[in-house]
Amino acid sequence: MRRQQIVGPLFAVLVLGLSIGGLIYLQSTKPMAPVVQEEEKAWPVNVAPVVYDAHRPQLTLLGHVESPRVSRMSAAVEADVLEVYANEGQRIEAASLLVTLDPAETALTLLLREAEIEGLEAQVQIENNTNKATLAAIVSEKRLFELNSAGVEREQKLIKQKLGAESRLDSSQILLEKQSLALNARQLELTNHNAKLKQLQADLKRARSHLARAVLDRDRTRIVAPFSGRISKLHVSPGERVNPGSPVIDIYAADRLEIRALIPERYLTAVTLGLRAGGTVRAWTTHLGEHLELALDRFAGTVDQARGGTDGIFTIIGEAAELPLGKAMPITLDLPPIPNTLGLPMQALFSDNRVYKVVDDRLEVVGIKKLGEGLSQNGAAMVIAQSSGLRPGDLYLTTQLPNPVTGLKVRVINVFGVQGRDQGSGQDSEQESRP
Repeated sequence: MRRQQIVGPLFAVLVLGLSIGGLIYLQSTKPMAPVVQEEEKAWPVNVAPVVYDAHRPQLTLLGHVESPRVSRMSAAVEADVLEVYANEGQRIEAASLLVTLDPAETALTLLLREAEIEGLEAQVQIENNTNKATLAAIVSEKRLFELNSAGVEREQKLIKQKLGAESRLDSSQILLEKQSLALNARQLELTNHNAKLKQLQADLKRARSHLARAVLDRDRTRIVAPFSGRISKLHVSPGERVNPGSPVIDIYAADRLEIRALIPERYLTAVTLGLRAGGTVRAWTTHLGEHLELALDRFAGTVDQARGGTDGIFTIIGEAAELPLGKAMPITLDLPPIPNTLGLPMQALFSDNRVYKVVDDRLEVVGIKKLGEGLSQNGAAMVIAQSSGLRPGDLYLTTQLPNPVTGLKVRVINVFGVQGRDQGSGQDSEQESRP
């Protein structure tokens, strides 16, 4: 019985070992499948040859609309606003009536000034009449003085002849003294006439200036446009009370609009040279879909060091659009051409500072120095750059691969001879060029 218990497990182990050995034998003697080596994929791409030439970069600036003629019309008198005839944004002609103020108070002042002048003119007339009477009175006073003098002399002769009385001489002398005082008074009036007349004339001149000011204040109750332009802002409404100096309405010359934009310091030399060489630096912008040609007219007279540049003032060539003051306008400025530069299409640029050239059907990364952006002859956007790693005739990648790396194998589909040309090469090749 004990023997059977030992033989049974040994037999089971033996059978299991034979089975494992058979499996190992069969596995080792199985025929091997041939190894197939996978061929490296070549990505279809478009390329263009490197061509160095003179390219004109473009500078994008942010400008703001302004006008050299901006006027804030203010009230010259204290009055109530009667009527406002203009609206914000409205175009108006020179001398157009904009606002009227109540002229009642200025009319009262005007009447007062006129009364002052009439009173002074009457005083002048009185003074002239008095002077005429004084002149006539002096003649009589002189005759009376002469008669009294003769009477005194006569009384003195009679006394010497023992024929007259001392009392009569005294009376004659008293009359002579009184007549002398009267004559002196008349002569003083004649002497003071010119001074009094000058004083009255000065008062009259002052009163007339007050009258002119009152007339001016009356006229200033009608506020008119100093020039043709556009209303930028209203400060009052009918019924409001205004004081001298209170703002009433703002107007600017819409036919003399300019756009002020900051030109960075690093571009000032190129822009200044362009002005000196060609006389005009062209630029353009758009407003409501309308293309506006601009020209750099001058630089600002002051420089803010904190801004890192100088303001350029651009004039609008041709008829100006309805541009509101202060509107932000993107400006594209043409800079002078830079010789010996590359004009690369946008799709050739990777990470903004590198391109890939194709050498023996493989990519090789090349760094570039971006100088600006511009437009090709057919109007396509391009990057103007310099690079020491690209030589004339080299082929560079113009297909936007998602993850290009140095050494990636490519297959050239199209070679474009004109930089900046549309790089479309057919639907099939575009789909095939996506890794």
